Amino acid sequence: IDKASYRLTSFSETTGLVGLFKPYQYAYVAEGRVEAGTLRPETFTVRRGREGERQAGARFDWASGQITYGRLGSQRKAPLDASSYDLLTLFYQLPHMRLTPGRVQVSITTGTRFATYQLDVGAEEMLELPIGTLRTIPVKQVRRPGEESIEVWLAPEQRHLPVRIRFLDEEGQLMVEQLATRIAVGTVGADGR
Repeated sequence: IDKASYRLTSFSETTGLVGLFKPYQYAYVAEGRVEAGTLRPETFTVRRGREGERQAGARFDWASGQITYGRLGSQRKAPLDASSYDLLTLFYQLPHMRLTPGRVQVSITTGTRFATYQLDVGAEEMLELPIGTLRTIPVKQVRRPGEESIEVWLAPEQRHLPVRIRFLDEEGQLMVEQLATRIAVGTVGADGR
């Protein structure tokens, strides 16, 4: 993230014994602009599956007020509103929203879907992680029957970075959990690193 633009990437995969019996990969890339301290998404790509083969994506056209989203080859369009984000950008936009306990409404694309969701912002809680005990703010998507959902814990002392992310399946069972094992904050150089 710099003064004018951002690029966020996330890659996760099953490991250990689970990886042997149920291999799965998730890869997300979000790109956009930074405007007045707000992240404004432009593109979002998704690869999910045993080999990361299932692809979907979204393109935000703010000038026309439209989003194009869906699996490659079968994309749809929908109107955008000011609180429209992709799943990955949302994690980094949350600190710029009201994070007091209560409910927040946002429009989110997962690449294959675009819908308005309710998020419950919880009271601060201490969380034991591989990097130590951190004060966190839990933000959990209000579950809809038969749909996947997400939960994220942000660490105020770590620039509100997401330090725990949980993906739940259609039945509300844990599919994937990501935990911060290291946090390194730096600047982007001319070579992009």
